[in-house]
Amino acid sequence: MGVLQIFDQSINCGITGFEDPTSGSVRKSLSLSKQLVHHPSATKLTVAHQDVPYFGISDGDYLLVDSSLQPEANDCILVEYLGENALVSFQEIQKQEDIVVQGVVSARFHWYRKGHSIPIHNSLKEFDLHELLIPPEQQHTCVLMRANGKSMLPIIDNGDLLLLNRSLSFKEDHPVIMALNGELVCKRLNKRLKKAYSDNPKFRSVYLSSSDEIRIYGCVSMAIRIYRRELRGR
Repeated sequence: MGVLQIFDQSINCGITGFEDPTSGSVRKSLSLSKQLVHHPSATKLTVAHQDVPYFGISDGDYLLVDSSLQPEANDCILVEYLGENALVSFQEIQKQEDIVVQGVVSARFHWYRKGHSIPIHNSLKEFDLHELLIPPEQQHTCVLMRANGKSMLPIIDNGDLLLLNRSLSFKEDHPVIMALNGELVCKRLNKRLKKAYSDNPKFRSVYLSSSDEIRIYGCVSMAIRIYRRELRGR
């Protein structure tokens, strides 16, 4: 099973925050399988085939679905309705008849760079989630960080996990982790326009000049959201 370095420090998604982006950071080893898969025999990995903005889910995202969890308020739930799978809220399953609950979505993986295909499986006892998401050859180049703030909504919310992959080459307008004038931030970066900007239109863009101190640490390849509070930080 692979392990991943994790920094014990939040990444600010707004342009305010830390005086020193590196002091006090603590490196730890972490396995995404151990962190996110709590009931392997009852959990599957599937692909979202619809946008669900309220839950920050986009068509094509990978979803962990745990059939052992009892649906609760605020859950996103995978159901079968009229022969098709759909993602619905807890309130919707109370209103509709003939819905078959497949399981509760416990985590979502949004790829900013294309990921590996999901193998055919009956449960996550059949393969290692960590090594699917982060192949062994990339283990030493990846760091897991935690987002702070809401400027990168709807995909990155406060408390979400960000996979910083230092092996990826820079692409215009893709999210990066960078130190901007001593503050560690997650922003989309356009070098041609010299602009750092957020996904949330409520937050202003920052136009960069020669007086700004900038260091790019790497590209964000994936954003992970854990939906139930009690499942976070295990």
